[in-house]
Amino acid sequence: MNQPHQKDSLFLFHFFEKYFLPLRSVGAQCGIAFGSTFGIFIAWAILISVLYGLLGQAEIKVNTYSSQRFYSSLQLAATQTITCNECVAWPRVITIWMSFLVFMIAFISIIGWFGLTICGGCGLTALPLDCCLALCKKERRITFQEWTKEQQKFAKRAEKLIDMGEALDKLRRERGGLLKPKNIRLYRDFKNAVYLIQDDFNLVKRAYKKGGRSPWTYIFNFILGGIFFILSAAWFIHMILWMSVPDTPIWPGLNFFFYVVDLAFPVFGALGYAIFTFYLLLCVMYGSLTIMGRLPLINIYPIKFRDTLVNAFILHTWELLVISVTLIQFVCDAFSGYSNNTSIGVMFFVYVRNVRGFFWFFQYVHYALYISMFFGFWISIIFSFPCLSKNKSQKRLEQILASK
Repeated sequence: MNQPHQKDSLFLFHFFEKYFLPLRSVGAQCGIAFGSTFGIFIAWAILISVLYGLLGQAEIKVNTYSSQRFYSSLQLAATQTITCNECVAWPRVITIWMSFLVFMIAFISIIGWFGLTICGGCGLTALPLDCCLALCKKERRITFQEWTKEQQKFAKRAEKLIDMGEALDKLRRERGGLLKPKNIRLYRDFKNAVYLIQDDFNLVKRAYKKGGRSPWTYIFNFILGGIFFILSAAWFIHMILWMSVPDTPIWPGLNFFFYVVDLAFPVFGALGYAIFTFYLLLCVMYGSLTIMGRLPLINIYPIKFRDTLVNAFILHTWELLVISVTLIQFVCDAFSGYSNNTSIGVMFFVYVRNVRGFFWFFQYVHYALYISMFFGFWISIIFSFPCLSKNKSQKRLEQILASK
């Protein structure tokens, strides 16, 4: 039902992608955008159709019980449940064809798990840590003399980066230069060095003109970081207790908390459910802007204040739309003890989780979130203290390019 909007956004993406090309007219630009959109739509339709023919079945594992004891129709009608102590059970697999729409949801969910693992896991630790460490990075007002000295330092760093860029351009013109892993690593280090000098210059410029931010901003961020830390810790503990062992959870965790607060007032349970769900979505958005923005493909379209291209908004919107499907599945699984037997839960637990060939993927993919949370913690530490990362890539660039 969202297909027309996706087509429109795909057309806009290609339209603005060709915006700076020397085209003769807007019509030619629209023609290229229409052609690209139609080609991608045909390729997507062929891919999803082929995958539906190969993986469009749900393999549901069930247990079949049988007994030699005979039950009459009157006995079955008189009792709602029948206990069978002498029953024999054996496992079997029921194969059911999914509808095309459900298979598309399953396919999008599989893709979104990679984004949820990276963005959500890193965001759960990076968001509260960055808010708390903002107080340690408090800016102070600098004088005109200090501003002049800093400008001279930035000029020297910029001259070095220009020389490095010319050396990388020389490597690019060599045959097969871009295909070598060593040159690709040099290009990434160069982009990181450019990002650092831009970020440092904006901080120093703001410290000179505005004297940094208001002290209340840092205090508010620190308090907000404490609240985020409690929510992240609650999520982490809940995943350990409820989701570590899929078949036999250790303890209901947040499910029990929602049930208890529902006894006091029914709205409190739903409110807590919504708070933890939207907080996880906030962590995904933060991880997308801070972590995914440094990946080779996504960093081409960064999100910056007053310096963001339209295509960057469209690309990150696509990313969040795909991850949101996986986030719904994850929340349904995490809070299945509180809200069970729902329509969306049946779709995810019966069909999507049992897609042919992906049963073990959905069974243990949440373990990757623990690893991602660990990396998010260290990434926040490294980028919060410039002494740990500042000029590291630039020095490595100087050493390698000097040997050329």
